[in-house]
Amino acid sequence: MKSIIYPVNKPNISYQDVFKLAQTAINQYVSGEGIIVEEFEEVFSNYIGRKYGIAVSNGTVALQIAFECLELKKGDEVILPSFAIISCLAPILRLGLKPIFIDADSKNWNMNISEAIKAINVKTKAILIVHTYGLCVNLKPLLEICRLKGIYIIEDAAEAHGARYDQKPAGSFGDISTFSFYANKIVTTGEGGMILTNNRKIAFKARNLRNLAFNTKKRFYHTELAGNFRLSSLQAALGVAQISNIEKFLKKRKDIFNIYYTKLSKYTVLQFQPQNDFLTQNVYWVVGIKFINKRIRNQIVTKLNARGVQTRPFFFPLDRQPLLSTYGIKPKTTSSNALNLYNCGLYLPTGNGYELREIKKISNIVGNVLDENITA
Repeated sequence: MKSIIYPVNKPNISYQDVFKLAQTAINQYVSGEGIIVEEFEEVFSNYIGRKYGIAVSNGTVALQIAFECLELKKGDEVILPSFAIISCLAPILRLGLKPIFIDADSKNWNMNISEAIKAINVKTKAILIVHTYGLCVNLKPLLEICRLKGIYIIEDAAEAHGARYDQKPAGSFGDISTFSFYANKIVTTGEGGMILTNNRKIAFKARNLRNLAFNTKKRFYHTELAGNFRLSSLQAALGVAQISNIEKFLKKRKDIFNIYYTKLSKYTVLQFQPQNDFLTQNVYWVVGIKFINKRIRNQIVTKLNARGVQTRPFFFPLDRQPLLSTYGIKPKTTSSNALNLYNCGLYLPTGNGYELREIKKISNIVGNVLDENITA
């Protein structure tokens, strides 16, 4: 097996980032509380256009706390996409809620909005929206019906930093929105996440749940159980430096996509996620491609791996996860489009740290592999 020459992600940690980290460390700001964490919360929430930002240890925790803040009852139904990471399902199961899975739209890979609307009933208490791979969900139809019926929207924008829908930032629409700053995200803190909301009560509860539910008036006196999910000051410092360069990062992602698209779009055995859809433009958190069948995808993966090019498969459908049986859940329908995406999809190396000349080399390697005797 050849060593990896081109990893699936390469972050960009600049001298500016290192200087901010060093400055923070020299000033003895290292814990999960203090002015640097507050600065990151303020800078990021202002960028998205939200009143309150609560920094947490990762995006999975952000989703968990978001659901806990809604105070839903066991058995309440939550609509969510089947084509998503397990982090989206985990809090629903932990809280005893009932997941209602919606298949992916075969054209844009986001949750099928018309099917989600059909699934709404009197038991529906929340809808989890996930902007897949950097392309926003068509939000308007859901926002309208959720307002009428009093249904909460949690907006997972972990994969859509800097994306805009109808001229407004992704993450500015839900009752609560969540972000991840994992190493491969457009803005990274290594690990980390953020909860955003305009609701003061939700913000207060989220801060409480992040920090062991300390009583604000009586230290070490607890009326509820919570975890330690703080983001460190060093991570927050990196976030502050990173967010100042987000427009540069977004341009880099677009340039990377354009190189891949120019080289590979001529091949009829594959398709790219759309560049735009409804009222949004893709910000290309990843450059995903779907092949016409699983066999070709597997051949491509093997051949690219042999040439030192790392890839990643798409998400395995949530409604087919074996752990569901542990919770006594048997989905009524299975998500065929999501399964097809999993079987036939992969994403290519990308990241703010890649030079465009490297992406050109990778795209040439992929093109050469496709020119070989790929058999259907």
